[in-house]
Amino acid sequence: MNTSASMDQAPFISVIIPAYNEEKRIKESLITIQKYLDEQTYSTELIIVDDGSSDQTSVISKECKHSWIKR
Repeated sequence: MNTSASMDQAPFISVIIPAYNEEKRIKESLITIQKYLDEQTYSTELIIVDDGSSDQTSVISKECKHSWIKR
């Protein structure tokens, strides 16, 4: 998820979140992290790595991604 970096600019910091069966808490965690990253003056990206969750972790993460694409 590219956050405060423009699509052609390399991020200054990449935050990588490993996730496995986190559907109950991933959305709230991603919202909190995204709010923090949005406040920074440097370019950032948020990467979620789902290693085969059997729940809705991947779906929820993708839904969050669409709301963070820069306007």
